Amino acid sequence: MLDGTTTGRGRVAAVLGPTNTGKTHYAIDRMLAHRTGVIGLPLRLLAREVYDKIVALRGPSVVALVTGEERIVPPRTQYWVCTVEAMPVGNGADFLAVDEIQLCADPERGHVFTDRLLHARGLHETLFLGSETMRNAIAALVPGCDFLKRERFSQLVYAGSKKISRMPPRSAIVGFSVENIYAIAELLRRQKGGAAVVMGALSPRTRNAQVELYQNGEVDVLVATDAIGMGLNLDIKHVAFAGLRKFDGRKMRDLMPHELGQIAGRAGRYTQDGSFGVTGEAPPLDDGIVEAITAHRFAPVRKLCWRNSDLSFGSVAHLIASLEERTENEWLTRAREADDIMALKAISTREDVAARLNGAPDVRLLWDVCRIPDFRGISHAEHAALLGAIFDYLHDLGRVPDDWMARQVKRIDRTEGDIDTLSKRLAYIRTWTYVAQRSGWLDDETHWRETTRAVEDRLSDALHGALTNAFVDRRTSVLLRRLKQRESLVADVNDKGEVTVEGEVLGRIEGFRFRQDASASADEAKTLRQAAFAALRPEFHLRADRFYNAPDTEFDLTEQGGLMWGEHAIGKVVAGPEPLRPTAEAFVDEEAGAEVLQKVQRRLQHFLDRRIAAQFEPLLAMARDETLSGLARGVAFQLIEAFGIVPRAQIADDIKALDQDARGMLRKHGVRFGQFTIFMPLLLKPAPTRLRLVLWGLQQGLQAFPESPPPGLVTIPHETDQPEGYYTMSGYRPAASRAIRIDMLERLADMLRGKDSRGGFEATADMLSITGLTLDQFADLMGGLGYKALRGERPKVKTSPEPAATIAPETIDETVPEAAPPTGLEGADMPDPSPQEMPVDTPAETPPAPPVEAPADTPDETPAETPTEVPQDMSDGPEATEIEVFYTFTWAPRRQGGNRQGQRSKSDKPRGRKGPGGKPRGKPGKPQDDKAKTYSAAPKKSDKIDPDNPFAQALAGLKGKS
Repeated sequence: MLDGTTTGRGRVAAVLGPTNTGKTHYAIDRMLAHRTGVIGLPLRLLAREVYDKIVALRGPSVVALVTGEERIVPPRTQYWVCTVEAMPVGNGADFLAVDEIQLCADPERGHVFTDRLLHARGLHETLFLGSETMRNAIAALVPGCDFLKRERFSQLVYAGSKKISRMPPRSAIVGFSVENIYAIAELLRRQKGGAAVVMGALSPRTRNAQVELYQNGEVDVLVATDAIGMGLNLDIKHVAFAGLRKFDGRKMRDLMPHELGQIAGRAGRYTQDGSFGVTGEAPPLDDGIVEAITAHRFAPVRKLCWRNSDLSFGSVAHLIASLEERTENEWLTRAREADDIMALKAISTREDVAARLNGAPDVRLLWDVCRIPDFRGISHAEHAALLGAIFDYLHDLGRVPDDWMARQVKRIDRTEGDIDTLSKRLAYIRTWTYVAQRSGWLDDETHWRETTRAVEDRLSDALHGALTNAFVDRRTSVLLRRLKQRESLVADVNDKGEVTVEGEVLGRIEGFRFRQDASASADEAKTLRQAAFAALRPEFHLRADRFYNAPDTEFDLTEQGGLMWGEHAIGKVVAGPEPLRPTAEAFVDEEAGAEVLQKVQRRLQHFLDRRIAAQFEPLLAMARDETLSGLARGVAFQLIEAFGIVPRAQIADDIKALDQDARGMLRKHGVRFGQFTIFMPLLLKPAPTRLRLVLWGLQQGLQAFPESPPPGLVTIPHETDQPEGYYTMSGYRPAASRAIRIDMLERLADMLRGKDSRGGFEATADMLSITGLTLDQFADLMGGLGYKALRGERPKVKTSPEPAATIAPETIDETVPEAAPPTGLEGADMPDPSPQEMPVDTPAETPPAPPVEAPADTPDETPAETPTEVPQDMSDGPEATEIEVFYTFTWAPRRQGGNRQGQRSKSDKPRGRKGPGGKPRGKPGKPQDDKAKTYSAAPKKSDKIDPDNPFAQALAGLKGKS
């Protein structure tokens, strides 16, 4: 039958048109009008559907079903229903039809359809069914072919984009990955009660069971792959694309307009109009594509995939050469290398296999083995290894041993597991079902066909059950129906959560826990409790659905790690595998069931993960940054472990070793290299601070978590009974009786950087302003930071009408340099840096202005620090003079013993006279030099620098530059 020429014998016709034109129905009618016939279909699922139709019309005794994994062939077969690859060769049927002939252009299977187009003929009639895009190609390759155009029975309109939650009844949502399909089905389960799932990889038994859920109205939505585009006839009114890209076996690509049209055409059966659109993340369709789909006008097919079918089996080399032979026909193009050729090349290179190839029969046997499809889809190497083992048995023993076959099947014959596990086992059993269908490969073919079919049926039923349990909430619907039936005791739950039985209030449901009243007697309470839980079980499920679909705005995380849904406590946060990956523990009554517990726990975990991702986004982005390497990645890791705040003293060596490029990469993630703290300013906001304290409390194993400081405060009281590390995690640094916020401390350090910490300086209004402290409180704070505060009194000076002296802009640096010369503040917690520890900043670091110190014989007078002269015309007497308190601050870190520990040498003492405020002043009458002078603390004519001087490193750097 399949060895005819392109002209063929009998009538050859092409029935072309869009979907829903009745082409397949027409072909079935034509086949049954003949005594014998063969029809080839593109999918095993569609073949089974057509087989069932013909069996219903003519009975099972005359209808055969032949696919790669299924073979039902009665002794008096008249009509063969097959997949295109499995169409029988040479049985001389009166009628032959090939459906979806446009698949001649498919890169994977097109060469098979092209071969049937060129060579497959019925004795009396041949039909090719497919799209109008094939007209020119068929006319060129099949001379004398008649064309029958079929018009669509109904209209197809574009409905635009719709949310999944608003999908109309009798809809099909089409996805192009298993993960996407499962996610959509899970969403539909929560919002619409469930969905049926149809994929090409399902067995016919599983597929039929899932379709039955949809067809009988138990679910209103079908989630499917593009398998529904290949002639599967279902009651679908609307088709929605959840994506417009698919993986074609080699790469991800956009769907072609004619492919979209093939799938969209499933909407609207017979005379009922249908619609199509997009949903989820799929973008709207272009106007041109919409017009092409609704008008059924697509670009014609110009090239058909072809592979030589006249094979030479003289040797493997001859076979490969014949398979790779090229064609000169302008309508044909050589198909890309298929799995069977790749397997042939891989197996034939093995020495043991090459030794067995002694003639054409051996080569033909090897080719037959290589044509076993790779149902498992693991890897080409593993598939080739399996095929090699089968070839070895067939060549050496003439059959596949029963014991080896039994071991392979036994490993798969297990029905426990989740959806993915069962799907993989179904794919694996298809390999052995295919082997069992080959004639002469097994001793007892009938036994193994029945055995593999039985295993496939069991796995199919288990997969159907798993899909139904995952994506159809049957239990909830059954309980709801039972509640509607009035029994001796009827339990009800009102909108306030009150549970009543026969009008008597039994208790309240709080979140997912039931609180029973203690008013009833023991026996009565037991009976009422049983009745109450009969109502609470569906209520728990319904509440869990509402809870799962509730937005994150309805949830909250308390400072004690509690998870709230409105006013109800739903769970708590417990420590997880990593500091930033805690686990949500749900508060759910045992009677609610494991399903409710899992749903509540999963939703709480989603909320918690999203809360952490939102609040700690800069930190997590840095953790995901693969460009960070070396020491920069180490610093980032320490920041991540410390929730974005690390005292500089803890990682001082690492910070010193960072080069400018590494610092720049960390700065891109918002890391600030402060003088006291390495931190991320965005994480100092109130919300991240509260979350950080919760996560830190979990990490420390605290029973009660300390509360976060009130937002907006620059300083807070320093309470010594707080856990160690609390103030750092709160974003503060303790200093004497108060703690100052770390970002404001860095601003204060900027202000102090230009002051004469050796000679002494007074607090400015800006210093008091940014800390929000009184002068006495500020003095106490400075003492905690390592400064000595000398208290003094003086007459209060009236302000002069001239503008007050201000600090030069260059002396204020809002950006804290990362390795700035110490101002003396670091002595509070860090050892006095040596010259090697504090390198001079590069220009990229925005270095501060060098410290200006008064020379010994001519002390510098700073207008901001030197009080103006008291006016001589004060006539009100001493009682009218106001006395003001002031403090002079000098660097005096608390160290222990020795000049290295902070003791001042004689050369360190400030020289020159002092004014009324105790501040150094210049000699009377001697003009002051306008230029700023910088002096080393070391003795004259000495190259050494006193390491006790807080500005020693800066001076050393300046000397090096000069």
